[in-house]
Amino acid sequence: MKRQSLLILVITVCATMSILYLGRMVFGSASHYDRALLIAGGWIKLLALVVAALFAVRSTILLGGGNPARVPWGMLAGGLAALSLGQATLVYFQTFRHVSPFPSVADIWFVIAYPLLVAGVIAFIVAYARSGFPMRGTGAMFVLFGAAAVAGAWPILRPIVHSGDALLPKTLNVLYPALDLVLLVPVIVLLVITSRFRGGAVWRVWCAMLAGFVFTAVGDILFAYFSTLGLTNLDPAIHAMYLVAYGGLAVGAMEQRRLLAA
Repeated sequence: MKRQSLLILVITVCATMSILYLGRMVFGSASHYDRALLIAGGWIKLLALVVAALFAVRSTILLGGGNPARVPWGMLAGGLAALSLGQATLVYFQTFRHVSPFPSVADIWFVIAYPLLVAGVIAFIVAYARSGFPMRGTGAMFVLFGAAAVAGAWPILRPIVHSGDALLPKTLNVLYPALDLVLLVPVIVLLVITSRFRGGAVWRVWCAMLAGFVFTAVGDILFAYFSTLGLTNLDPAIHAMYLVAYGGLAVGAMEQRRLLAA
């Protein structure tokens, strides 16, 4: 399948399934179609993540050993691969065991992904700095966005911390949004740094990746709140956020591969 066709396919199926989930939440009621929707959405999420990981790996290989962007893309590829393994584990439970366990083995892979993703984004910033790219104000941006993340973290996480959930699910419900905020700080800094490429391929890559990480954070926060409060009727909104997120990551990785091909 050609890259452009695959890009259109990923965008189309992620967007369509997101709309179906939101429609189910707004207009639908519980039905025997929910299970089919859950399984279809799970496999589409896995498709998007696998595409993102494979294209990130392909970009890592094509960059060559002497390119400073190779190691950062390798780290991102590792993080995306870990997300794929986590989603694959979750899809297995949903499809063949008829359950969506939380916590589960899948969470091991999801947690492993974050250090790789954070390290990869920071490595990109370091690579830009070493290449002589203008980096004035980068330190101040880290302080500013980091302070904003810390200030916003406690109001978001406090209700979860004070919930009566068991220790492990509560810990994960706090950990995922916290890790998302940590990841978003260098991603936003990187997007600001590359904003001088606005309208170009590099800008499109990081806009898509930022969208992916932002919607992942929104999905994690919604999941933490809804699971803590027992609001299972709002689960479709969570699935929709993850579909948009993983679609964005796939688009970003494919755009990078197209940039190298050009």
